[in-house]
Amino acid sequence: MSFVSEHYSTVFQTLVVDIQSRSGETTPKTELQADTAGSADSSEISSRLAKRAFDLSTQLLAAPNSTQQAGERSFQSSNGGSENEDESDRIMQNSDHSHRQPGAFARSVSCPTLDSAISDLQLVGLFAKNQDIALMSQQGQQDAQVVLVSSVAAIHAHTISRLLESTLPLSVDMEYWNAQGSSTLSVALYFIQSLPRRMYLWFVQTISNLHHQPSNGGRDLPTQLYLAMPKTLLFPDIGATTTGYRSFRRKRARLALFRIPAKVNIMSLTRREIRSNQAQIAEFQERLAINIGMLSQVSFNSTNMNAPNARRKTKPEALLQQVDTIVSELNVDDNVAGLLDCSDLARMVQAAESLALQVHSIPSFVERCIQNHRRPSLLSRCWLSATLAILGAKYLSSYIYGHQQDLKEWMSSGLVTLRNYVIQYILQPLRSGYETIRYGKHTYNVVTQESLKSDFKSLENMVLTFAGHFGTVDPAVVKKRVESGDLSDVMQVYAQEMQNPFRNALFGDLVQAILIQIQKVKVDVGQTMAALDKLLKSNELNFLLLSTVPATLTIYAAANWISGSLSWLIGGKKRNTITSIQLVVRDIDRLLNNSATWPQNQPASGAATASAASHGRLICLTHYLRHHAQNIPNSAALSRMRTGAGWCNVLPHTRTLFMEDVRDIESVFLTSAQKRNVIDRIELDWMLEQQDNRRNKYTGAITVGKLLKVQFLASIPKTALIAVLLIAFICSYLASLQGGTLIYINEHLGIIGADLLVSVSSLTVVTMLLYASRMRSGTRRGTLILIVCTFAALYMYDHGERFDEHGFYNLLVFMAIYIPLNIALATFYMLWCNWVGRNIPFVDLLPAGAQNFWAGSRYCKPEPHHINATIDRQGALHISCSDSKSDIFVEILPDTRQWPLWRKDMWNVYNTEILNAIIRIPYISAQPVVLNETTQAVVVRCGSSSTIVTRVSPSIDKLPLYTPPNESDTRKNIPAHKSATDWVDASDVITQNQFKRPNVIFLMLDAVSRRQFYRRLPKSANVLKMLHRPGANRLSELYRYHSTGFSTDNNTRAMYLGEIFPSKPNPLPIWAYYRDRGYVTARIETGCDDWAKAYVESYYTSQKYSVGNRSLDYELSSPFCMPEFYPRTGNAFGNFKGPYSIIARCLYGRYVHDWAFDYLYQLRSELRNQKDKSQQRSGPDRPYMITATFLEGHEGTGEVLRTVDDALAAFLEDIRDSGELEDTVLILGADHGLHMGINFAFLQNGRIEHQNPFFMMSVPEQLHQFAENYQQLYGTEKTSPFTANEQRLTTPFETYHTFRALADWPKVNASNWNRSLFAVQKAGRTCEDAGIGANFCICKT
Repeated sequence: MSFVSEHYSTVFQTLVVDIQSRSGETTPKTELQADTAGSADSSEISSRLAKRAFDLSTQLLAAPNSTQQAGERSFQSSNGGSENEDESDRIMQNSDHSHRQPGAFARSVSCPTLDSAISDLQLVGLFAKNQDIALMSQQGQQDAQVVLVSSVAAIHAHTISRLLESTLPLSVDMEYWNAQGSSTLSVALYFIQSLPRRMYLWFVQTISNLHHQPSNGGRDLPTQLYLAMPKTLLFPDIGATTTGYRSFRRKRARLALFRIPAKVNIMSLTRREIRSNQAQIAEFQERLAINIGMLSQVSFNSTNMNAPNARRKTKPEALLQQVDTIVSELNVDDNVAGLLDCSDLARMVQAAESLALQVHSIPSFVERCIQNHRRPSLLSRCWLSATLAILGAKYLSSYIYGHQQDLKEWMSSGLVTLRNYVIQYILQPLRSGYETIRYGKHTYNVVTQESLKSDFKSLENMVLTFAGHFGTVDPAVVKKRVESGDLSDVMQVYAQEMQNPFRNALFGDLVQAILIQIQKVKVDVGQTMAALDKLLKSNELNFLLLSTVPATLTIYAAANWISGSLSWLIGGKKRNTITSIQLVVRDIDRLLNNSATWPQNQPASGAATASAASHGRLICLTHYLRHHAQNIPNSAALSRMRTGAGWCNVLPHTRTLFMEDVRDIESVFLTSAQKRNVIDRIELDWMLEQQDNRRNKYTGAITVGKLLKVQFLASIPKTALIAVLLIAFICSYLASLQGGTLIYINEHLGIIGADLLVSVSSLTVVTMLLYASRMRSGTRRGTLILIVCTFAALYMYDHGERFDEHGFYNLLVFMAIYIPLNIALATFYMLWCNWVGRNIPFVDLLPAGAQNFWAGSRYCKPEPHHINATIDRQGALHISCSDSKSDIFVEILPDTRQWPLWRKDMWNVYNTEILNAIIRIPYISAQPVVLNETTQAVVVRCGSSSTIVTRVSPSIDKLPLYTPPNESDTRKNIPAHKSATDWVDASDVITQNQFKRPNVIFLMLDAVSRRQFYRRLPKSANVLKMLHRPGANRLSELYRYHSTGFSTDNNTRAMYLGEIFPSKPNPLPIWAYYRDRGYVTARIETGCDDWAKAYVESYYTSQKYSVGNRSLDYELSSPFCMPEFYPRTGNAFGNFKGPYSIIARCLYGRYVHDWAFDYLYQLRSELRNQKDKSQQRSGPDRPYMITATFLEGHEGTGEVLRTVDDALAAFLEDIRDSGELEDTVLILGADHGLHMGINFAFLQNGRIEHQNPFFMMSVPEQLHQFAENYQQLYGTEKTSPFTANEQRLTTPFETYHTFRALADWPKVNASNWNRSLFAVQKAGRTCEDAGIGANFCICKT
């Protein structure tokens, strides 16, 4: 509630208390009743006055919990008060005897408009003019005074409102002048921008002066021109700058249009002009603040009745005198103080009415008074930039036109370069990694195993042959030695042969020994390469990912730069909201700090003015906060807002919570110290938290602190934990540097790899702590420097490339694992930990069909042959097929309406029963098939083609009026006479010749949220906008419609039964209530199921009970159980078959929903044309109630729903153009939002959408008028229920009571009506009040 309304509320309450205390009334009347003491009081004016006084008085009544706030705290009396004050306090504290009705005074009363206040004053004036004061009854006088003081309080409040409205433009102008004077460049730019206006004004003034000068026949024209020039030149506010100029006659040659003193330049004059404008605006702001403070102190005095002269200052005449003083000070009109006379009611009314008219002109006067000091016009501010933009655009367009071919080549080459860059450095490495994972392909192969085995086998043979020349040896022993690398036999011979190298080289075995050693070296190199190859293969995926890092980082940096460059386009006005609020909060903080010392520093005469000025400035600053708060989001869930510094976290209901803090600052009940606490709370919750991107308790984001919140780690400081992890990193990395021979490396390769993984893991945890947890910036920077220095030291310690020193390879493998791992973790942290808990509709960014494009076409494949089949009025089926060679068969589908519950089990029972009950007969063209009267649908097959033919049978003329059984008759509670309690006839509310019972059509879209409806059904959404036609029908949409459970069962039970867990056996769905009251009921189920069997089965005493036979006249379900759509075997609810499939749901070449809409069209045609039948029925026309369920929204991708758009839009257009909405209530709604898929599983937005289903209702004009009149007569809130409920919390429970209210019409049951959507639901309703579980609630208020 705004400060102005609270001010009016407080002043009005005080004035009413004063009226009661002076009249001596302690137990006012509790009902509106006319005083018949005299003929004058019974006149029309007296009645109108009494009614208005009653309406105003009832606004002062509040719930019992408001008594303490409005009575004890605001109107406590002291022992030293006067008798009238004691009497007033006694009246205020007695909550059982308040004015006209029991209850305490309300703390918040809506303030009437000025026009309403003037109308009330005119009414009081007519009353005073036509009545004799001496003959007025006490009740009549009190009514007149109540209406008068209400108008006076409203005038007083609106004076504050008009003054506050005038401060906003001044604050904008002050910000402009502050920006212009901030730098020399800004001053120069301002002068250039304003130069054309200065020249124009200077030229106009010169022409005007020439026109008023006496003519001298053209002689001495330069002198005349000089004398006509304005002495203030281009700076009209600075008149002293012309001194020091020489006379024109003495030095005519120095004539100049811009006469500037020798020691004063243009920049200093411009800066002086800016400062002058700043001073003028600041002075006027101070004047307005003092006036606002003076006016607002009245409400402060009203809440402190012990203050000296408090009651005298809140007299009506004192309030009018105060407003008159301010109006006179502003010089809006003549002073009307002479009209104020407390003994003359007529003169007081005249004065108040005159002041009310003058209050309207306060903003216009402020505009006139300050117009010379306001910022320049938009044209003056933008002409320079617009001119440069036009010239630049002209040059750019000419350049583009002249270099078209070059630009095309540049663009083409740039695109090719970008394409090659993305393909070669990102896509190809990723594809190679995919092939490595999927197919096991390896890119890095230094040596093959086959080559290594061949070399080793050759070495083995060479050693065996060589050893055989020198004696008998065991080949097994030799092989074993070779495998271990022992060539001692060869080396001994080699040592002997080297004693005579030249001779043995020619005639001995030296060459053979040398060749064996060469082969040994080759084998050793091969083994080394195999080890390296093994290491490379184990990290091949890491290398591939590492190769994409530079290109990915480059693209990310470019995208981030572009996003930052265009942030001013994205943020709009909101980007400066936080900064503006911070500045205003700073001013409020300074004001509260300084205001406590003003009364001591000011003399006694100026203390009141200083206090009024400080309070007025405080109100102005809070008014600025309210203005800036309009740019703050107010969504019911977590969201993000773009500001100048980036994206900020936004709490749920941010604007509402912020406005509560603003009201605390405005409150007169809080001291300066308490308001300082409020400022601290604002800075903590709204400024620092968002500016530093800190997470608070409301975000629910998963941070590393939460991930690491293990009991034995929770008590460890972060610095100690980082130190331990760094020590583990260094030790494990040093352990991985162990080296030796090739055999040692092969034997300890697993240990080396484990040490390396430990080091990578330790440093990764340290890195996560650095970028994902809260710590001092110095600690973070010091840790980073320490890590870099540690890497440098480890590299210098060992950067070898041998087996004994392999530090270089260790570092290479370390980076190959560490960098991709941390990139993946950072990506996970940003996507999951930061965004999952936020209400960001990422799914809206995906193009249509992006989630199921891979599943196939979303269109149905047409049947190969065309079949034309119709059923005439006599029930004869006529068929023609384009394939004349194929036989035609007719499959007569059973009528399932009368089936018991056990035959309608959706889990492979219902469809089996239907298929077993099908009658298949051949069709002979000469003999049309005559169908049974209960048959609703048949399937016609011609060759490989099939189609469905439906009809409405029996016809409406042959349908008997249903008589419900006595034990389940739902009409038992309908009264037979008008005098029954809790029942009202429509004729009691509106006057009509005839009350026609409305038809009802309910289309239930399963699993469709409000956002999903507009996202996937754009054509239908556009048609909905055109359904609202005042005079014929009214359309309303519920924006805060909340589901009551997770899935269809709880929500549809609440919608069709009025309770989630039925309290009585054999519950009847809502359409049974309509059938009992003479409605024709029909239901279409497109999912091969029965609602009563699927969701209420356990509440029926017998499975032989037929709910359809009891509640429906027509039912269409069997066509949607055909095996072409609903699988007979296997999973009927899979992803690619059945009613929940993610692909187009087709049946015989058409969408499944098309067959349902065909039957819906037939139902409407049959039921609406009942008057035109040849066979007339006796009795009145029967209204109808049709429900149809569509399951296209119930699948994981959310894409199949698009297929319904065309059919649904066509249906809505047809029902609009046919005029059916003039007597039909159309309800289009869902049970819940989508509860599967990526959006629901991973994002907060999906969970919010799941609990916010779509709901829209079109109501005929007659019913709409009745609902509004009923609300005015019997409702507690005198407002339109359809407008109010759009932003109130509503549930399927209200939908059920809406159905019940429509069934009983034109009789109205107060219990059902007040809980329906035709009555205003309570404001501030909680989930607990609405019957929603706390764990399932998305609303916080």
